[in-house]
Amino acid sequence: MNYCETTIKEIVENLKINKENECKTAVLLGAGMSVTAGIPTAKGIMKDIEKNMPTTVSNCGNKTYQNYMQLLSPYQRKKLIANYVDNAKINLAHLYLGTLIKENYIDRVLTTNFDNLVIRSLALFNIFPATYDLAVSQTFIPEETAQLSLFYLHGQRNGYKILNTESELRESGELEHYKEIFLDTARQRSWIVIGYSGENDPIFKRLAEIKIFRNKLFWVGYKEEPKEHILQNILTPEEKYGYYLKGYNADDFFLNLVRKLKLPEPQILSTPFSHLKEEIENIGKFLVNEIALSQNGLIKQNIIDPTTTVKKWTNIAIEGFEKGRGFQDLKGAQKETINREKIIHQSQNIKLNYRFDIIDSQFISEIKSSKSKKAINNIVHSLSDWGLQLAKIARTKEGKDADNLNNESIKKLKIALEIKPDDHEVINNLGTIHAEIAKKKKCSEARDFKTAFDCFNKSLLIKPNYYKALYNWGTVLIYIAAQKKEGKGKINLLTQAISKFELIPKMRQKDPKILNNYTIVLLELARLKDAKEKEKLVKQAITKSKALHLIKKCKSDKALLTWGIGLLEFSTIRGTDEKENLIKKAIDKIEKSININNSNPEAISNLGIALLGLAKIKKGRGKERLLRRAIDKFSLIENNLPEKAYYNKACAYSLLNEKENAIVWLEKFLIINKTLLKENVLSDEDFNNIKNSDIFINLLNKYYSS
Repeated sequence: MNYCETTIKEIVENLKINKENECKTAVLLGAGMSVTAGIPTAKGIMKDIEKNMPTTVSNCGNKTYQNYMQLLSPYQRKKLIANYVDNAKINLAHLYLGTLIKENYIDRVLTTNFDNLVIRSLALFNIFPATYDLAVSQTFIPEETAQLSLFYLHGQRNGYKILNTESELRESGELEHYKEIFLDTARQRSWIVIGYSGENDPIFKRLAEIKIFRNKLFWVGYKEEPKEHILQNILTPEEKYGYYLKGYNADDFFLNLVRKLKLPEPQILSTPFSHLKEEIENIGKFLVNEIALSQNGLIKQNIIDPTTTVKKWTNIAIEGFEKGRGFQDLKGAQKETINREKIIHQSQNIKLNYRFDIIDSQFISEIKSSKSKKAINNIVHSLSDWGLQLAKIARTKEGKDADNLNNESIKKLKIALEIKPDDHEVINNLGTIHAEIAKKKKCSEARDFKTAFDCFNKSLLIKPNYYKALYNWGTVLIYIAAQKKEGKGKINLLTQAISKFELIPKMRQKDPKILNNYTIVLLELARLKDAKEKEKLVKQAITKSKALHLIKKCKSDKALLTWGIGLLEFSTIRGTDEKENLIKKAIDKIEKSININNSNPEAISNLGIALLGLAKIKKGRGKERLLRRAIDKFSLIENNLPEKAYYNKACAYSLLNEKENAIVWLEKFLIINKTLLKENVLSDEDFNNIKNSDIFINLLNKYYSS
């Protein structure tokens, strides 16, 4: 899809520039903002209604959220929403949204949600925005609107009206004040839209009506490509300045935004007693009448401060916990205890917020001295994460820069292992780094990966069947096998890889990444085996592809591709009639895979191979059309997979009896060929039309020494 993508860094830059120029940002929130707080999306609410009211739901024709809500009475709808909202917890997204508001980056929030999580979160910062419920108010006066404001677009949990049904939403979407609010919000402000689908919501058109987002709009999506209505109305109109960020849920997005802006951690988490003290300071003193005999016999008025004792306790807690001075006279609150708790808190802060800059030799020494398992685990895994981040950066570098980063990466993990030598996770991570270093050096022999294998083995000795070590070991074996020419060595490596995947616990084998690679290695080995073993391996691979297809809710291009490749491989050991049927099914699966992801050269290559295979059992014009289609597919992957493209184009042209073209593309292949043996080329029946020619024989002799 052709649209402007953005990154967290670009959004951070935009927010900084806005603040410097005294501009602000508005956020538009949808249901995805509150999922981790315990409030389900529309689909989740529908499932609950189906579970609790199956008879009522049976009367619903078109099963949409609005139609489900229409089946419920106004009281039932309000009660349902109230139950979710009242049990919700403040999540990271709302907490760190509060940080951005406190630090003056955001000044307006528009939400389609009914919950009070924005208000509850801001209360933790002693911030109380002006709140406007648009479901019951049809008036909007820009000049009377508070600078910091919260707009409920669909109503709120305790409001007089909540917009849920199709008719309610449609009527509200036509109201003029919604348009005015969106236009006013767009003046000078940037937009961040998150957790909001815009589907089946007439209010979306008010956003779409804005002709240009003069200070940019950033639409945050969770892993997926933008929906068509977002693409057409927000992202692709020329010079509208709409940008799409994918791969973030609400928690991850706001947490990363706050980190990259280097904003302070919310006080309720970092210094909770200081936060409490600020709250207490907001409680005023009371003027009370006390009956007392004064010198003149009048009633005496006293000013009472009910917070005096609480303030003392709070100040002691600040001194003891936050400043680490301890409570020497309190049992269980000695200075050593406070110091240990402080170290645990610091180590947890480092681990959660990637504050690696805090880690130094003195801090590590304090961690060891604390003898706290929790603190030790936190710092060990922080060092491991630090090392992995450095290794990740190293993969983008070359030469000495890459070597220095890799050495520093290994150093961090070795420090972690000095603290905790038997940590199987860190040992496994060290193995992955050594494996990546070997790959970058273009190593192709198992001995080159010995250090990585030793780490994986050591990790498994500490924790047998540790799935990450088994998976990583297996994937490295697949990598080495891919560098090998066909033969016993390649078969042996693939067999070893499968043996590693087989040991992964069954529950972990449902991990999509593991399932996909497991399927690939089964198919690779099947390709090298005879009919009986091939059938067994292919059936296993197809079963796993189907499982992945279901796990990914029938939207996995990888599952469809491996499924198609399995059917294609299966066709090689079947009779003509069954063969044709299997290839057609394979083509269907691979084309569906490409419909989901049209930029995968492996999928396009396999579609070409499937068309080539179907052409071989056809005759006449049908055969020619299939071969021409196959050639078109191979032409698309010449830059990505040149060996496969050149070789298969040579095969297709030979089958078309276009001998000159066949020789041209075969030579292009032979120039770059690294793995295919001469006997494999000679035995390929696709070259029957040219293999007896002198030019073919001379060509092979030119590029094969023997």
